[in-house]
Amino acid sequence: MLVRGDSDNAIRLLRDVVKQDTNHLDAYLQLGDILREQGNSQNAIKIHQSLTVRPGLDEKLQIQIHQSLAQDYLSINDVCSAIKILLFNTFQLFIQPGESLLVKITFASGYCLINSL
Repeated sequence: MLVRGDSDNAIRLLRDVVKQDTNHLDAYLQLGDILREQGNSQNAIKIHQSLTVRPGLDEKLQIQIHQSLAQDYLSINDVCSAIKILLFNTFQLFIQPGESLLVKITFASGYCLINSL
């Protein structure tokens, strides 16, 4: 949808898409990414953060959302928040109920350590 160099038009089109269909998560994801690229990282964070609480997200989309959110934080030099997002995402997606206690403790310890920074 994005024609090179025409991010303003792409933003307008994506905003129209999400007004018509609030469940078009890919449009929200793209909108946040473009806003970040334009230097509007705070709005990108708001958009991407709001997507993380949507119910029923498939694993691939969860990963994309968390990666975009981490990039948002990196764009404002908030490395600690970016690491927290990626570590939490890893914990949520890859630690299954049947995993060994050692794996769960290792991830939880890492998350707690990063969260204390």
